[in-house]
Amino acid sequence: MSSGRAIAIDNLLLNCAKLRPGSAVLFVNENDSESTSRETVEAIEARAREIGADVRSMWIDHVPGPEDMPAATLDAVVASDVAVFTTTWASAPLAAGARERPGRAQLCRHR
Repeated sequence: MSSGRAIAIDNLLLNCAKLRPGSAVLFVNENDSESTSRETVEAIEARAREIGADVRSMWIDHVPGPEDMPAATLDAVVASDVAVFTTTWASAPLAAGARERPGRAQLCRHR
């Protein structure tokens, strides 16, 4: 992995998501998305595990917006400490406390 990519992943996980050992993090990813590849998500997940986070990842089909997300996905978001969205609609606010992130990823802290 390039040092630039590693720095970007650490920035996302440590500075933005504030992951710590034991944090429950959920990555919500869009199937066939142009915004983030599976290889990128796998690299982010691997680093989150190295940090000691409890990592879950869901791949969902494209939906027009967060209000159209499947109920099971919403339940998983609520159950997580941190949710990171790599979907094409991630710039739309999902919940109170949501903060937009560049690159079509949105971070939502719930706890």
